[in-house]
Amino acid sequence: MTAANRGDRVAQYKLGTAYDRGFGVPTNNVEALRWYRKAAEQSLPEAQYLVGRAYAFGDGIAKDQAASIGWYQKAVDQNYVPAMHNLGMAYVAGLGVATNVDEGVRLLTLSAEKGTVQSQFDLGLVCVDPTSGHYNPSEGINWFRRAAENDYALAQCVLGDCYCKGKLVPKDPVEGSRWFRKAAKQGESSAQLQLASNYASGEGVEKNEAEAAKWYRMAAEKELAEAQYMYAICLFSGKGVPKNQSESAQWYKRAADQNHVLAQLELGDDYALGRGVPVDYGEAVKWYYKSAEAGNALAQFQLGTCCLLGLGVQTNFTLAVKWFEKAGQQGVVEAQYKCGVAYLIGEGVAKDLKVATNWFYLAASHGKVMAQLQLGNCHIKDKNYTEAAKWFLKAAEGGNAQAQYWLGILYSKGLGVPQDYAEDARWTRKAAEQGLAEAEGSMAFLYEQGKGVPQNNGEALKWYLKGADHGNPVAQFNLGLAYSKGSLGITNAAEAVKWFRKAAEQGVAAAQNSLGYAYDTGNGVTPDLVEAYKWYTLAVAQNQSSAKVNLQALVPILTPEQIAEGKKLAAEFVSKPPKAAKPVTK
Repeated sequence: MTAANRGDRVAQYKLGTAYDRGFGVPTNNVEALRWYRKAAEQSLPEAQYLVGRAYAFGDGIAKDQAASIGWYQKAVDQNYVPAMHNLGMAYVAGLGVATNVDEGVRLLTLSAEKGTVQSQFDLGLVCVDPTSGHYNPSEGINWFRRAAENDYALAQCVLGDCYCKGKLVPKDPVEGSRWFRKAAKQGESSAQLQLASNYASGEGVEKNEAEAAKWYRMAAEKELAEAQYMYAICLFSGKGVPKNQSESAQWYKRAADQNHVLAQLELGDDYALGRGVPVDYGEAVKWYYKSAEAGNALAQFQLGTCCLLGLGVQTNFTLAVKWFEKAGQQGVVEAQYKCGVAYLIGEGVAKDLKVATNWFYLAASHGKVMAQLQLGNCHIKDKNYTEAAKWFLKAAEGGNAQAQYWLGILYSKGLGVPQDYAEDARWTRKAAEQGLAEAEGSMAFLYEQGKGVPQNNGEALKWYLKGADHGNPVAQFNLGLAYSKGSLGITNAAEAVKWFRKAAEQGVAAAQNSLGYAYDTGNGVTPDLVEAYKWYTLAVAQNQSSAKVNLQALVPILTPEQIAEGKKLAAEFVSKPPKAAKPVTK
């Protein structure tokens, strides 16, 4: 202090350093600058450089780039190397002085040749910049190499990246990994991340999941979000480390808190599925929303699913469709399919067959079998049978029983394809063998009629029984007819009534008439004219012509009380409507 007050410039510089770094006195940037300035005004280059730096960064004084230039220049005039670097970068970037890349390169070169690694690195950046006017990739690589060989970690990272990707140099992952390792050992987190990636993929090094996990962990502990995400994956899958979903969730959380979009998605899945954390749909929705808002398509789909099912949020079909559309526009096939369904049935949006068809087309084009089926159905609705057949065929070849059944129908009727009962039977059989009740009934009909297959009563009866047992009302009715008339070689009035009843209870008008006739005549069941009236009435309500005749013949022999009771029974049946019967298609 005494020497500084006497004007000793070195003492003044050292006193400034003491205030700057808190050596023996409290840190005080203003006091540090005051003493640096005193020394600088006595032409001490180190002090001139530090005063310039204080102005450049606003350290102890208001930032003033132009003022920094003057002080840097004073130090440069005395060949002070650090000032050469700072002044050179100021000229390159146009900070406080007019841009002059030539002068900047000259100063950086002087500093770099004297061993300043930062200058070597920055000179390399100028040389690989096509807009700098000094574009010279090989020269740039040389400068990066000199800095890297002086253990400058950023230069080692750049060289590693260049060699691994084949940028500016021939691709050489082994050389790239060597430089990444050097930087990684110095604690450079980005190099640790890249080295881990190389070990995970076997790029430039022998594949080693344990080494990959080790380097991911090192970078993760430096709060590098991508490394935290990758280390979480290692823990989740047990690659290179013991499987630990609880710890995995913790690392996903650390990355997610840094707005890592994929980590937010995974954390949402953790909470939705209870992976390493308790199931909490509210938390799942929170993280899905963050990821979805950042544009992640899978998070948008998951958020749509939560809105659709009311998981963590109130059920909201409109919001669900909104998120499905966002995901679908980014190519998520399942979201495209769900959009198609929404527009087809009018759930969350107004019904729109054209829009539904467009969404189904996108999903179907990517191989979504259910979308191919629905696209076929949409084209049935707009009577474009050629397109319907095309998409049913794709879904049928993908193993979808409904599509196989519908393709059989189109062949049977010659809609969109040539009429061909053999093809009808081929596709109908495929669907029937998968247990589709409608197809089982149709297969029975084909055997009964001998269409596309040899006529065979035994096969017809077998398939009618399968379809009827699986709840197909048409098969139940046809089986009842077969037992009633003996058309398949077996007559059994009681069995006929049993199957007529099952079909009638599903709303098949012809079966209701047949059941009414059985009660009317006592064929296979104890006669009951009130029951007959009930079933005739139900069939007449569906405009079944034979039932009208039968009912007209029955009414004159009934008492008013019987008619009233029959009407009451019919009304009770209607008040508890069964599932609508499927239309007879064959």
